[in-house]
Amino acid sequence: MKSLIRAAAAFLIALAIFYCLPNAIEVRLEPVLGPFVSYTVLGDALGCLFIAALYPNIGFTLYTLLTAFEISLLQYGATDSTMAWFGDLVPALLIAAGCAAVGFAGGMNAHTRPA
Repeated sequence: MKSLIRAAAAFLIALAIFYCLPNAIEVRLEPVLGPFVSYTVLGDALGCLFIAALYPNIGFTLYTLLTAFEISLLQYGATDSTMAWFGDLVPALLIAAGCAAVGFAGGMNAHTRPA
Protein backbone atom coordinates (compact mmCIF):
# COMPACT_ATOMS: atom_id res chain seq x y z
CA MET A 1 0.00 0.00 0.00
CA LYS A 2 2.87 2.36 0.79
CA SER A 3 4.36 1.87 -2.65
CA LEU A 4 1.02 2.78 -4.25
CA ILE A 5 0.84 5.98 -2.19
CA ARG A 6 4.46 6.75 -3.06
CA ALA A 7 3.71 6.22 -6.76
CA ALA A 8 0.61 8.45 -6.63
CA ALA A 9 2.55 11.17 -4.81
CA ALA A 10 5.39 10.98 -7.35
CA PHE A 11 2.88 11.22 -10.20
CA LEU A 12 1.14 14.28 -8.73
CA ILE A 13 4.38 16.07 -7.85
CA ALA A 14 5.73 15.50 -11.36
CA LEU A 15 2.50 16.83 -12.87
CA ALA A 16 2.73 19.93 -10.69
CA ILE A 17 6.33 20.57 -11.72
CA PHE A 18 6.13 19.68 -15.41
CA TYR A 19 2.55 20.69 -16.25
CA CYS A 20 1.07 23.22 -13.84
CA LEU A 21 4.17 25.36 -13.33
CA PRO A 22 5.12 25.73 -17.02
CA ASN A 23 1.47 26.26 -17.95
CA ALA A 24 1.18 29.13 -15.46
CA ILE A 25 4.36 30.70 -16.86
CA GLU A 26 3.11 30.37 -20.45
CA VAL A 27 -0.23 31.99 -19.63
CA ARG A 28 1.64 34.92 -18.04
CA LEU A 29 4.01 35.26 -21.02
CA GLU A 30 1.32 34.96 -23.70
CA PRO A 31 0.34 38.67 -23.69
CA VAL A 32 4.01 39.64 -24.08
CA LEU A 33 5.32 36.97 -26.47
CA GLY A 34 2.15 35.96 -28.26
CA PRO A 35 0.49 32.56 -28.42
CA PHE A 36 2.87 31.03 -30.96
CA VAL A 37 6.02 31.54 -28.90
CA SER A 38 4.39 31.01 -25.52
CA TYR A 39 2.47 27.84 -26.25
CA THR A 40 4.27 26.28 -29.18
CA VAL A 41 7.95 27.09 -28.67
CA LEU A 42 8.02 27.18 -24.86
CA GLY A 43 5.12 24.77 -24.36
CA ASP A 44 7.05 21.52 -24.33
CA ALA A 45 10.50 22.91 -23.59
CA LEU A 46 10.79 22.12 -19.87
CA GLY A 47 9.45 18.59 -20.11
CA CYS A 48 11.34 17.72 -23.27
CA LEU A 49 14.57 19.16 -21.87
CA PHE A 50 14.17 16.97 -18.79
CA ILE A 51 13.53 13.92 -20.97
CA ALA A 52 16.49 14.89 -23.18
CA ALA A 53 18.75 15.03 -20.13
CA LEU A 54 18.01 11.34 -19.57
CA TYR A 55 17.40 10.22 -23.15
CA PRO A 56 18.74 12.82 -25.64
CA ASN A 57 17.33 11.30 -28.83
CA ILE A 58 13.86 10.80 -27.37
CA GLY A 59 13.70 14.28 -25.84
CA PHE A 60 14.70 16.15 -28.98
CA THR A 61 12.57 13.98 -31.26
CA LEU A 62 9.56 14.39 -28.99
CA TYR A 63 10.03 18.17 -28.89
CA THR A 64 10.27 18.36 -32.68
CA LEU A 65 7.18 16.19 -33.25
CA LEU A 66 5.09 18.00 -30.65
CA THR A 67 6.08 21.42 -31.96
CA ALA A 68 5.15 20.40 -35.51
CA PHE A 69 1.82 19.04 -34.28
CA GLU A 70 1.09 22.22 -32.31
CA ILE A 71 1.95 24.42 -35.30
CA SER A 72 -0.54 22.45 -37.37
CA LEU A 73 -3.16 22.87 -34.63
CA LEU A 74 -2.62 26.63 -34.66
CA GLN A 75 -2.87 26.74 -38.45
CA TYR A 76 -6.17 24.88 -38.36
CA GLY A 77 -7.72 27.26 -35.85
CA ALA A 78 -6.96 25.96 -32.37
CA THR A 79 -7.76 28.61 -29.81
CA ASP A 80 -5.22 30.06 -27.41
CA SER A 81 -6.95 28.40 -24.47
CA THR A 82 -6.73 25.00 -26.18
CA MET A 83 -3.03 25.51 -26.77
CA ALA A 84 -2.51 26.60 -23.17
CA TRP A 85 -3.98 23.35 -21.83
CA PHE A 86 -2.48 21.07 -24.47
CA GLY A 87 1.05 22.47 -24.69
CA ASP A 88 2.78 20.68 -21.82
CA LEU A 89 0.53 17.66 -21.52
CA VAL A 90 2.45 14.94 -23.38
CA PRO A 91 5.91 15.40 -21.81
CA ALA A 92 4.36 15.98 -18.38
CA LEU A 93 2.39 12.73 -18.57
CA LEU A 94 5.44 10.78 -19.74
CA ILE A 95 7.56 12.15 -16.90
CA ALA A 96 4.81 11.65 -14.33
CA ALA A 97 4.30 8.04 -15.43
CA GLY A 98 8.05 7.42 -15.16
CA CYS A 99 8.15 8.97 -11.69
CA ALA A 100 5.17 6.87 -10.59
CA ALA A 101 6.87 3.71 -11.83
CA VAL A 102 10.06 4.58 -9.96
CA GLY A 103 8.05 5.48 -6.86
CA PHE A 104 6.17 2.18 -7.01
CA ALA A 105 9.28 0.08 -7.62
CA GLY A 106 11.25 2.00 -4.98
CA GLY A 107 8.69 1.02 -2.38
CA MET A 108 9.01 -2.70 -2.97
CA ASN A 109 11.24 -4.84 -0.79
CA ALA A 110 14.11 -6.64 -2.47
CA HIS A 111 12.44 -10.03 -2.04
CA THR A 112 9.14 -8.84 -3.57
CA ARG A 113 10.58 -7.16 -6.67
CA PRO A 114 9.96 -8.98 -9.92
CA ALA A 115 13.04 -10.65 -11.34
